[in-house]
Amino acid sequence: MQHSMRFLGLWLCIMGAAAGVAHAQEQGSTWSGGRGTQDPAIAADTGLYVGAGYVRAQVNNVFDTNGYGFKIDDNAWKAILGFRPIPPFAVEANYVDLGHQSEGLLGGTPFGHADARAFDVFGVGLLPLGPVDLYGKAGGARWTLSGGLRGLNNTLFALNRNGTSFVWGAGIQAHWGPLGARLEYEHFQMPYTGGARLYTGAVTFTF
Repeated sequence: MQHSMRFLGLWLCIMGAAAGVAHAQEQGSTWSGGRGTQDPAIAADTGLYVGAGYVRAQVNNVFDTNGYGFKIDDNAWKAILGFRPIPPFAVEANYVDLGHQSEGLLGGTPFGHADARAFDVFGVGLLPLGPVDLYGKAGGARWTLSGGLRGLNNTLFALNRNGTSFVWGAGIQAHWGPLGARLEYEHFQMPYTGGARLYTGAVTFTF
């Protein structure tokens, strides 16, 4: 988690600097036939944006080496920070709480629990279709997975892992001025599991 917070701080600094450069360029340029103002349609498609979303997170086969089939299948959330310098491309960072799960296995014994979270950075390729964009994204995820299996008198298996994995996703989004809404799917691998799958509905705001 400390690695993720340091990464997030660095990313915020980079995004702040990028926003400052973009704002300076905007002030020094002319748009829309020399009127000296930026076209509102273009402004809605590009710039710094933030967002938040509801996530249905699934991390299948946690502790798969033990054959219990335990999984996380939970409601979770996502925070979004991105910068879209041109309509077909953006860079984006997400913090995702992947949820947690606790339940008895094999009739109640052993008892399993697990929780997971991730911080990821993407390059996003977009196909603008008027007020709707189709997009795909790929990058890296820094994830943390913890949990364990406990029997009647002792801990059978303890798990506290973190690592970095390739992550990819695809989605569709619509925008109305600076407001946007998106539906997307993402997937990345995590050792000791069958992989993480995220189904997200989110809203964004472009500055």
